[in-house]
Amino acid sequence: RLRGLVRGAEAAQARDRTVLDLVATMCETLRSGGSLDLALATAARDVSPPAGPAIALMRERLSLGIPFEQAVARWEDEVAGDEARLLGATLRMHHRSGGSLATVLESVASTVRDRVEVAAEVRSLTSQARLSAWVVGSLPIGFLVFLAVVSGPGFLRVFTTPLGVALLCLGLGLQGAAAAWIRRILAVDA
Repeated sequence: RLRGLVRGAEAAQARDRTVLDLVATMCETLRSGGSLDLALATAARDVSPPAGPAIALMRERLSLGIPFEQAVARWEDEVAGDEARLLGATLRMHHRSGGSLATVLESVASTVRDRVEVAAEVRSLTSQARLSAWVVGSLPIGFLVFLAVVSGPGFLRVFTTPLGVALLCLGLGLQGAAAAWIRRILAVDA
């Protein structure tokens, strides 16, 4: 389950980076005097999946006469993610009201870059905490194994006497409570 979460987070991070690349490419093209269509064509050619090929599909839809807002909405659905929705909203707003798209895209690029960096830092910090939780959680088991090896047959009384069983149950209960507490601490909303 943890590996699936990590893979999902890595895929989301890669997707967000392609959206950031897309915004940067469009911004460079617009700053050098290119049109929005040229910026989209450049991004479609230079940006890796999923954002780049999805922009190519958006350009095809636009050439077929699909309205700009619908084409952008479909692009957002294909790429998915908050960064894609932010870029889509920016493009739709610019299409309705006009203005300097390059300036707005620079702001969007800064926002996306900050969000990607914060998400990477959160993943890093929570992975350190998860590793610590595994280490701390395995210490009692390791200690029991150590005691079994050092104490020899006398250690079996822990499993056969009422006091030993009660202490084992208490220890397991405290371990469960600690695990639940650590899980709650590590719960980070996306």
